Amino acid sequence: KFREIYNFAFGWAREK
Repeated sequence: KFREIYNFAFGWAREK
């Protein structure tokens, strides 16, 4: 289960 965390971090970093 690593893609879910990666997706969440990526989405948050992309919006910031």
